[in-house]
Amino acid sequence: MQRALDTLIAHAKAQERVNSKTSFELADSAWRMANGANDLLHQSEAGSVLLYAAFQLDSITFFNEMEPVVFDLFEQRGNGAPLARHLRRMGDTHYRKGKGTEAKAYYARSLESAFRARAGSELAETYSSIGSLELENGSVEGAITFQRRSLAVLDSIGMDSLPRIRALSNLAQALAWAEEPDSAIFYHNAAIAAIGNKDNKDLLAWNVMNLGTVLIEQGNYEAGQVQLQRAHDEYARSNMQYEVAACLYYLAYCHQHVSLPKQVIHTYQRVITMFDSLAMPHRSMAAHSALGRFLVDLDSARCANTGLDIVERNRLAMTHCRTGLAKARTFNYPYQLADILDATCDIERINGELDSSIAHAKEAILIREGSDLAGRAAGSYVDLGKSLHAKGEFKAAESAFLTGLSQVRASPHVQNEMALHEALQALYGDMGLYAKAYTHLLRSRALTEATSSEAKRQEIVSHDLKWQFDRKQLADSIAGAQQLQAEEDRRAIAELRSERAETRTILIAGGGILLLGAGSVFFGLDRRRRKERYAKQAALLETKALRAQMNPHFIFNALNSISAFIREQQPEKAHGFIARFGRLMRLVLENSRKAEVPLGTDLEALRIYMELEQARTNEKFEFSITVDPGIDVKNVMVPPLVLQPFVENAIWHGMDGKEGQGHIELSIKQLGDQLIMAVSDDGVGRKMTVPVQDTSQKGSLGTTITRERLDLLQKQKGRPAGFQYLEQLVGTRVELTVPI
Repeated sequence: MQRALDTLIAHAKAQERVNSKTSFELADSAWRMANGANDLLHQSEAGSVLLYAAFQLDSITFFNEMEPVVFDLFEQRGNGAPLARHLRRMGDTHYRKGKGTEAKAYYARSLESAFRARAGSELAETYSSIGSLELENGSVEGAITFQRRSLAVLDSIGMDSLPRIRALSNLAQALAWAEEPDSAIFYHNAAIAAIGNKDNKDLLAWNVMNLGTVLIEQGNYEAGQVQLQRAHDEYARSNMQYEVAACLYYLAYCHQHVSLPKQVIHTYQRVITMFDSLAMPHRSMAAHSALGRFLVDLDSARCANTGLDIVERNRLAMTHCRTGLAKARTFNYPYQLADILDATCDIERINGELDSSIAHAKEAILIREGSDLAGRAAGSYVDLGKSLHAKGEFKAAESAFLTGLSQVRASPHVQNEMALHEALQALYGDMGLYAKAYTHLLRSRALTEATSSEAKRQEIVSHDLKWQFDRKQLADSIAGAQQLQAEEDRRAIAELRSERAETRTILIAGGGILLLGAGSVFFGLDRRRRKERYAKQAALLETKALRAQMNPHFIFNALNSISAFIREQQPEKAHGFIARFGRLMRLVLENSRKAEVPLGTDLEALRIYMELEQARTNEKFEFSITVDPGIDVKNVMVPPLVLQPFVENAIWHGMDGKEGQGHIELSIKQLGDQLIMAVSDDGVGRKMTVPVQDTSQKGSLGTTITRERLDLLQKQKGRPAGFQYLEQLVGTRVELTVPI
């Protein structure tokens, strides 16, 4: 009977995290058998499993009645180590249900019992469980301390087995939350290596899953996805629904960046349903939050792909965020509460509830800064700054964004860093600080390209479709085999399998190809849309930045010239200057709103600009503009004002210090599908130019922006674009290559 009881209790324990009802039924059978045999050891062990399952099934009355009975049984055994283990397990079952305070009390009693019994292994395991609870409660440093304490105890007793692997795993998870991803990856890999050939697939899957989440936080989506899918499949084979739901949650987060919105929404909804069915509201609240935030972040094009209009999207997002927030308020889990506050802040800002949005963002910041999570607090500063921006409090918004950037630089978090640069770009654009806006656009674009290149996106999508395809084949094969076994004999099964396998292979392969094709087309279009959006933003910001650089000193000098004409009683010159100045300002304003303008319009603006500078400098130079007769200046399109910085350099630097009148020539010719635009002067040359602080800095910025504009144009057109300086015997020549 003892062997039968051992087997029954072992099976009941194996079902604790798989099927609580089955675990309860098996433990109950073992309990009755052990009671009948008056077997104290098996009574206590079966009772411990029975209590664990009862609490997971929310049978609280049964648990409260049974708990002191089982405790007395362990005390009667006279061995503190089993009692310490039982108390730790009672802490674990409360922890799993979100009852942190009760779990902490059980862990304290477990430690006391383990100390008395000098049970090093139980002491170490309880330390590790406390570390996990500390992490859940927001104390990262506490979590790391207890996990290291657990490992130290295991080292002191020379124990290198499953308790050590669990402590390594838990330490890795704590380090990930402490924003030390490299250390987290190291310890996860150490735990995986320690498992080796041990028959503990569940613990292996747990490490693999958490390794995947760390990789995703680093922006390494494809590697993270592979690990999460591997863990998901292992948990699915073991029918561990809680762990399956956890894997799906992180896979959905990974796919937010690359997959069809419908797929992401469906996955999050599935996760919510699974956690609710497992009676784990403290887990489903996180999925509500993530889904709400995902809906908020959908742009109009991707939102339309889901079949939702913006109003319906906002309503759904608000529903999920507030559902998650209401659940979060009932638990003492600061991290999850901060995440849901961020999501709620987002949707409230979009719906115009700015005061509430700001209050929720500040609450999230207090939670995260209190936990020393700088990189994650940066995300809350994004939300705070956006709400302040929407309220028109620009300086306060700038301060929030810059604070977030300072924190994310100390604790790298690539998604938050991208969001901060994008937010600063939008803010500075509204403030009229276009050069700053353009700088942050470039940084955001560089980060986006580094983490979401087309090759990576295609690799992730293809791998995911193949994974789903393989799982569908496996499911079809299993279902088909079960059906055939019930209907036909062995020979008929073999024949039908042969026929159906061929048909199914063709159908599934065709479906897989269609899925891959559809995925590729969608992501190709999505990629193109994103590139076009960046291109338009860049073109607009670049031109505004250039205009902003030209306007201040040019307008000042122009007004001085007008004032001088008036003082010198030259009203006709003053009137002509004002008329041309007004025409130039109108052209600059009109052209700066467009990515490209007709060559003739751009040359007209340059001609007026040079005439005004000519008048201002008392005819210090003359100029000429030459265009090849074969070029249709009305229909050939060019980026606006792309030549202006070089013309300005020729005037301010080439003509400065030159004796006598100088000459500046603009020449435009066509070479195949390229325009060669040149600015030549007979001034002192670049090497002899005496830099002037303000103008040299401004000129340098102007040419830097132009270089970036031409780089962008090259990517858009797929043909060379750029400029080069050519030294001459007298003066300087710069040639621009512009694709048309």
